[in-house]
Amino acid sequence: MARVLEYVKIALMNIRGNKARSFLTMLGIIIGISSVILIVSA
Repeated sequence: MARVLEYVKIALMNIRGNKARSFLTMLGIIIGISSVILIVSA
């Protein structure tokens, strides 16, 4: 369990350190999920 908390802490530090890359990654995931939902619903 301690190892998982350590991984989460490292991940959060990396997200704070690379804000532009994190934003672009989240944007890509959002666009990808949205396009899949639109295609399935059509």
